[in-house]
Amino acid sequence: MQNRTKSLFAIYFAYFLDYFGYAIVFGVFGPLMLTPEFGMFSPETSVQMRNIALAILFAIFPLMQLICAPLFGDFADHFGRKRTFILLNIGATLGYFLSGIAILSHHFPLLLFSRFITGIFSSNRTICMASLSDLSHDEKSRSNAYGIIATLGGVSWIVSMLVGGIFSKSLSPAIPFWITTGFSLLSLVTIILFFSETLSNR
Repeated sequence: MQNRTKSLFAIYFAYFLDYFGYAIVFGVFGPLMLTPEFGMFSPETSVQMRNIALAILFAIFPLMQLICAPLFGDFADHFGRKRTFILLNIGATLGYFLSGIAILSHHFPLLLFSRFITGIFSSNRTICMASLSDLSHDEKSRSNAYGIIATLGGVSWIVSMLVGGIFSKSLSPAIPFWITTGFSLLSLVTIILFFSETLSNR
């Protein structure tokens, strides 16, 4: 029972982080890309070009997630949930870290690459749902777990929008990505320490 509780905590935190990392950009990228003062592009860059760059930046993450989530789901079915969680968290941490570096250095290609990397490795939600199903002994416990995780997704979305908007405006647009990098590292630690492999429970 104790192992199950620890595993659930690690799953819930990983799910929270996946939504957090997805939504954090909505309070950051608009001003960063469209406002010349942030220095991501030269002042002569047209508004049209800035909007195109912003659209590409927003699109690359969900596109890579759409392509890679089924692949990681299949990987988890063959090699285990825990290995997959660890791989995903390492990749996502690298992506968030590179986003912060790209913003500080005003390097759009690196920022685009960082979102490409983060999109590839932001498939925790798929593995979280599979792990919850593995840990659920009956329909009631499964429904309760799915209800909690749905609530966490909404809370994470709200919190990330606040963090992104407040810290990017008052300090630096890179700060929200440093925060997310820290959360991602913490999630990696909780997976390693608390999560027990659930694939054998199926």
